[in-house]
Amino acid sequence: MRLSKYTFYILFIFYIIIYSILLAFSTNPPITLKARKIFEGKEEENYRIKYTTSYVIDDYNNIYILDPLRQCVMKYDSGGSYIKTIGRKWKNKAEFMYIRSLDIVNNKLIAGGPTKIHYLTLNGEYLRNKDIEFQIAWQRRFISESKYIQFRQIDIEKSNHSIPEDKRIYTMIIEIVDLEQATSKTIQSMKISWKDTQRPKNKLGYRNTNLERRLFFDLSPSKRILFGRTDEFKVYEYKDGKIIELVSEVGYTANEYGNKIQAVAGDNLDNIWIFVDTVEYVGLKKYSKYGGFIEKYKITPKPKFFSKQRFIFNDKIYYHIYTKDGMISIYSSSINAK
Repeated sequence: MRLSKYTFYILFIFYIIIYSILLAFSTNPPITLKARKIFEGKEEENYRIKYTTSYVIDDYNNIYILDPLRQCVMKYDSGGSYIKTIGRKWKNKAEFMYIRSLDIVNNKLIAGGPTKIHYLTLNGEYLRNKDIEFQIAWQRRFISESKYIQFRQIDIEKSNHSIPEDKRIYTMIIEIVDLEQATSKTIQSMKISWKDTQRPKNKLGYRNTNLERRLFFDLSPSKRILFGRTDEFKVYEYKDGKIIELVSEVGYTANEYGNKIQAVAGDNLDNIWIFVDTVEYVGLKKYSKYGGFIEKYKITPKPKFFSKQRFIFNDKIYYHIYTKDGMISIYSSSINAK
């Protein structure tokens, strides 16, 4: 029996409706993670933090918040109570100049800028500095006290706005830098390039020109490098002193996320956590080290910002929001909580 065109269309629409209903019921809703506030910014001098590029947590859950405006690190206990201020701006060799990155390695606090790496105890006592060649690295993570991985932009002239948009190319370099040399030395680098037209557009239809806000990076405890931009990221492995790309194992694109990836991090089991902002929810998606989907999580209160450098410490996630008076508040939740 031959179906008429009209009957075929009716059956096709009926099929789509049934399929959509079944798909909706087969999709598990996100698990809710309830976060608690562990730090609240205030107008008081010791709590007045209006902006941060990085914060780290030690083994005792003390919080170290980089304040790039005042060029210092503010230390608080696990309940958000002030402990001390570490460093000041430009005063002497033990203090900071344009620091942008913060890390903890071997119970030492490491703060990095474009020309110096500062080493301090977790109590803020000065240990030493290391001069490096001038480089504006957007993000930096230490493999050890003497080696770090960073990414930065190169070939800047090829992305100049005087160049037509369809010919503009942005090139980032991921590199391992060895500080044991007389001068800091790049021992390996990998280039990642994309055209200007590949950058996602905002709600007004303009391409976001702030690349730093569109890029993210993390180094997992097992030295896996997670790197990408808002519509795509890849996983690399640091092994035997080299960076190895794992494209065949893990790769995520805008087709799945709709240009809404905000940050990425790895946990102690090499699971991959992605901060996503979707129509359905704002929260996290968890994947195995091989890229298999595990679970999705809705977080309350709703996150606004995750550190683009690292946001998982001691099996807890950390994120921050800006309050009405322009201060930051930091929240935390166990990644095993339900």
